[in-house]
Amino acid sequence: MDNQLELYKKAAELANIGTWEFDLENDQLFWDPITRKIYEVDEDYSPSLLEAYSFYVSKIESIEEDLKRLISNKKNIVDRRQIQTTSGKLKWIEINAHTEFEDVNCVKLFGTIQDITSHRRLLETLEINHNRFYNAFDHAPIGMALVSPSGKWIKVNTSLCATLGYTMHELMMIDFQKITHPDDLEQDLKNVQSLLQRERKTYTMEKRYFHKSGQVVWAMLSVTLAWNADNTPSYFISQVKDITDRIKNTEKLLKERQRLDNVIESTQIGTWEWDLVKDVMLYDTRCYQMLGYSSEENFDSLLKWSGVVHPDDIPAARTCLEECFNKNLEYYNCEYRVKHKNGEYLWIESQGKIIEWSDDNKPLTMVGTRKDITLRKLNEQEQKNTMHIISEQNKRLINFAHIVSHNLRSHAGNFQMMLDLLTQEHDESEKALIIDLLKQNAENLSDTIVNLNSVVNIQLHAAEQMKPLNLYQEIKKTLTNIRALIEKEHAEFSIYVDKDLILSYNPAYMESILLNFFTNAIKYRHPDRQPKVIIAVIAEGDKLTLEIKDNGLGIDLSLHGNKLFGMYKTFHVHDDARGIGLFITKNQIEALGGKIEVESEIGIGTTFRILF
Repeated sequence: MDNQLELYKKAAELANIGTWEFDLENDQLFWDPITRKIYEVDEDYSPSLLEAYSFYVSKIESIEEDLKRLISNKKNIVDRRQIQTTSGKLKWIEINAHTEFEDVNCVKLFGTIQDITSHRRLLETLEINHNRFYNAFDHAPIGMALVSPSGKWIKVNTSLCATLGYTMHELMMIDFQKITHPDDLEQDLKNVQSLLQRERKTYTMEKRYFHKSGQVVWAMLSVTLAWNADNTPSYFISQVKDITDRIKNTEKLLKERQRLDNVIESTQIGTWEWDLVKDVMLYDTRCYQMLGYSSEENFDSLLKWSGVVHPDDIPAARTCLEECFNKNLEYYNCEYRVKHKNGEYLWIESQGKIIEWSDDNKPLTMVGTRKDITLRKLNEQEQKNTMHIISEQNKRLINFAHIVSHNLRSHAGNFQMMLDLLTQEHDESEKALIIDLLKQNAENLSDTIVNLNSVVNIQLHAAEQMKPLNLYQEIKKTLTNIRALIEKEHAEFSIYVDKDLILSYNPAYMESILLNFFTNAIKYRHPDRQPKVIIAVIAEGDKLTLEIKDNGLGIDLSLHGNKLFGMYKTFHVHDDARGIGLFITKNQIEALGGKIEVESEIGIGTTFRILF
């Protein structure tokens, strides 16, 4: 027995457990050093039984009754009591007591004492937490449930019952599978299985439950699994938050967004949003499609977007933007050109508004739209061109009316004067002379009418005979037609025109225009030098200019510039000069939408430019 007791003491010492003995025959109590340490007494302290009992916080009725209870039990007794140490500290101890008998008499009590204060506090904390959990569980504003691994409800709170429309008793009689929407059940069970297999610690999913009324309840389900000490699943802790209103609102917003997208799609308008702080631009699909790009080909900053804007339009677009930043304009509205992926420029109308400002009035967020207005711009330009043509035609018509009025009035005046002279003249020879003059006036009137008809025909039939012409061949053909004149005057013509250049033009007008300029270059040559003519084509983009440059007499443009292309206007003395050639040529060119320009210097020569 002594050996066993000694072994017991050593084991207790290793486990930081105090030992004690009470010799009933000698009425002596022994505490080992660990027990003294627990009671916070001196190392040589040897208490009496009465002193030992005085440490207890809850007093017992009598020491004798307590000893009698221990002895009569004849078995191991475990007792937990609270003590107050000599320093006044409260501790909980666990007393383990054994009895030792000789014959029928108990001669010794012995056992262990262990400080279980920390353990006791832990239990109290656990109990508090347990109470708090169930208090929170029962009164949580969202549904909560404890569910067995088999899917049966263990405990549900009132919020869950209210969400699903069941009483607590009704809900406890069914499992969660029966009220789960069939389309969500498979995924829910997969998630449950992943918890059971320890693949995850928790899962969250949106799922649908059936309300008792049959309506669908959308919920956000969050589940964790509690495990037993032997690593077997104990129960699931489920949180069920009703998100039906949120889902309905989301669906409503999606429908509204779809409706808005349909409206935007039908109007062919793209939308954009600009975070000015981060300089990040977001575009919808239509904005990218407008320029022939995909959404992966990003213009996600102002710098990148400026890279596709026509350089000539950047200042105006930037000025409009700054006006919005300075709050001088509420809405951004600007039309400018942007480069399509195929290299062509198209016109867009960009509109927007700053919807978010910082406290110091700095723009934060801007939203807006972009619309392709290329067709509208082309129509506007076409209208401008048409109005320009109409305006020019009106000017020519007014000019023509003045010419007709002036010329016919001149001829009529001459006729009237000759007739008056004829009626007053008695000399037959003088009458014959007057009649000859009348005949000459009639011929001049006929020439005038022919010239006026030519001008009218130019306006009426200019575009009727448009054909593709090889300009080089037309030039060569015209030069061939005046070969005799060229050789007679020793004129030299140099041609710098692409032999394959094709123009859509009226063949008769082309011949008339070239013939007039070429013959004029020879007709009004400088008397002191060989006539030389340079014919060249200058291309600028899709615009062509035919340049005819001579080294002739030249024209004083400061004196004659405003009447250079007038009818019957001449500027040099020549037997064939009638002042009709340049007038008709200008009308022919302008009737086909072209333009004529002239540069000249007296004694140096003249350059005519025909802009097709």
